[in-house]
Amino acid sequence: MCSTAGASLHADDFISGYLADLHATIRAQVAVTIVAPYTRVRLSFLAAELGVTLPEAEALAVKLILDGQLAARIDQVRGILEMTAAGTGAGGGAPKDPRYSEVERLASRLQSLVGAVATAAVTPAMGASIGGMALMGAGGAGGMG
Repeated sequence: MCSTAGASLHADDFISGYLADLHATIRAQVAVTIVAPYTRVRLSFLAAELGVTLPEAEALAVKLILDGQLAARIDQVRGILEMTAAGTGAGGGAPKDPRYSEVERLASRLQSLVGAVATAAVTPAMGASIGGMALMGAGGAGGMG
């Protein structure tokens, strides 16, 4: 039945003109969904998952990158699609899982805190503060003497 329906769709002049665009749109959405959870994907894997040749998978990846649907770069030597830092979320790729957003936000805050502590640790002045919390230098009341 499916082959009969497909044959009748291709036989219809009006619909057959839109089938290629529809097929390309669906393939692009599936490709974005496939690569979303990864930081690197072999183009051969993407081609196998989409049921296309390696050059077709690479061309699709290039189109998605240029259209802004995928924030990535292609390493042609190794045959790998590498997501960039903005690989997902608004403006680039599949929607980001909220859990990943929260983990990234926490990691960013921790990185800022570590930087502030490191800066305060190398600052010789007593009474340096981080976020309003006074820190004592090595010679202060809390120092090891």
